[in-house]
Amino acid sequence: MKKYILLTKVLLKTGLNFRTDSNKKKNKGKRAGLEISRKLLYVLILVCFVPLIITFYMAGREGYLLLNSVGQGGIIVNLACLGGTMMAFVFGALMVVTVYYYSSDIEKLLPLPFRPEQIVAAKFTVTLLYEYITMIFLILPLLLGYGIAAGAGPVFWIGLLVALLFMPVAPLVYGSVFSMLVMLLFKKAKNRDFLMTIYTLVFLVVVLGLNGFGNSFASMDPDKLIQLLMQGNNSLATTLNVAFPSLVFIEKALVFEAPLQLLFFVLSAVLYIAVFIVAGKFLYFRGVSGMADTASKRKAFSGDESRKIIRRRNILVTYMMKELRILFRTPVYFLNCVLIAILWPVIFAIPMAGKAFSNINPEKILEMVGADMLRTTSVCILAVFVITAGISALNFTAGTAISREGKNFYVMKYIPLSYKEQVFAKTMTGVVLALFSSTLYCLVAMLILRIPVFAVVLSTVLSFISCFLFNYLAIIVDLIRPKLNWENEQSAIKQNLNTLFEMVLIVLVGGIIAAAGLLCYLKLGISIYIIAPVAAAVVLAGALLLNRAVAALAETKLGALE
Repeated sequence: MKKYILLTKVLLKTGLNFRTDSNKKKNKGKRAGLEISRKLLYVLILVCFVPLIITFYMAGREGYLLLNSVGQGGIIVNLACLGGTMMAFVFGALMVVTVYYYSSDIEKLLPLPFRPEQIVAAKFTVTLLYEYITMIFLILPLLLGYGIAAGAGPVFWIGLLVALLFMPVAPLVYGSVFSMLVMLLFKKAKNRDFLMTIYTLVFLVVVLGLNGFGNSFASMDPDKLIQLLMQGNNSLATTLNVAFPSLVFIEKALVFEAPLQLLFFVLSAVLYIAVFIVAGKFLYFRGVSGMADTASKRKAFSGDESRKIIRRRNILVTYMMKELRILFRTPVYFLNCVLIAILWPVIFAIPMAGKAFSNINPEKILEMVGADMLRTTSVCILAVFVITAGISALNFTAGTAISREGKNFYVMKYIPLSYKEQVFAKTMTGVVLALFSSTLYCLVAMLILRIPVFAVVLSTVLSFISCFLFNYLAIIVDLIRPKLNWENEQSAIKQNLNTLFEMVLIVLVGGIIAAAGLLCYLKLGISIYIIAPVAAAVVLAGALLLNRAVAALAETKLGALE
């Protein structure tokens, strides 16, 4: 136990410390100023989350008042617990494989006198603390709204604290055991990046399978659904617990304020932890040993083969290709910067292909669209812009372009390419990935809804220009405050506050532009064929101004870095 506590403290200090070595070398006055700015930064982040917290609180409160009339108020608790568990599983499973197998401390920990269960337990604890942040900001407000609206007693509030503490345990155990099994199964794959890619793809198959399982509930017979609603006693909530049976205990403890059910939930969490410790004891060392080994193939090229491979190319295109290769070959970058732009059409297509939409008549949809083509066109153009903003906010390619250089940043100072050109190439990499998704949904809108070609052209142009605007905003954030001191790629993305700032900034700017266009259309009655070109001109002007700002910042900020 002492070794576990000691190791956990060390991992927390190294994992949660946002200070860099360069900051430690500064004088005390500057360090004090940095500490104050860091605290103000955390306050700003909290303020940015306030609207989201209020939204979830109101959803819990109003949802209970609406559903309680038919005896189904417990659905709010069920959805909160199920949503929290799914988020913990998705985020946790992607995090544990990096923390357990790909962190830089593995080579230092393995020779030390730690048992495998002590190492995985300490790493599990660190990962669990990260999950608590998500639970506090998203699940806690929902359950608070439910509890206040229901006039809950002391057992509920005690159960709420217990739920926040133990709810992420089961999904993290699932993700941890899943990662250990995958790493053990593909242990002979000496290419670490390939191994991580295999894990990511296998995990995505599992997640999409769970998504399909959830969609099967949407295809439930309406008569059966009404029957469940009329039964009361939260019968529908019980039906939703097939995937996570241990949640039944905490849901009954919160809905019916049953202390015994609360005890059962805690015991089930302890059982999950015990299973995890046993699995870690027998699986972890077998999968992690040899992770530092790498393999590569050597091949001698003749003169003719070399001339075919080596060819002259535009220097900016070459730099972009280098960036894309790194993004595709590094699993963490591929998952957070590339896959989000590629996978989202698939994720949205799965529900559309489910049985829940089998009764929809496409001819009726087209008839409704044709009845008010102008309104449909307006909605499509607005949707294209909003989705472009959302994809750009979730695509961290430009927002971490400088941070991803890490300790290899000095290379940017020596290659025969100006800072301005390097930053432009990095920005274009993010634009290319964002445009991939933009082109997809513009084509989908044209083919399915049969909107006018002119509207499709407007949507495509607006989306194209918006990609430049949003990616310039993202890279400005990273230019001002790059995170260059990190131990693994996961830290460069997941523990980089720049990703949060870029998301807030893009959503804010995109929201203002979309709201202004919507106001002109609804209140002033201006045609969408006037609003869209004007909006495109405004976005283009903003992108050109930001292009100049990025060029100036690239020379000053990057030149000052050491």
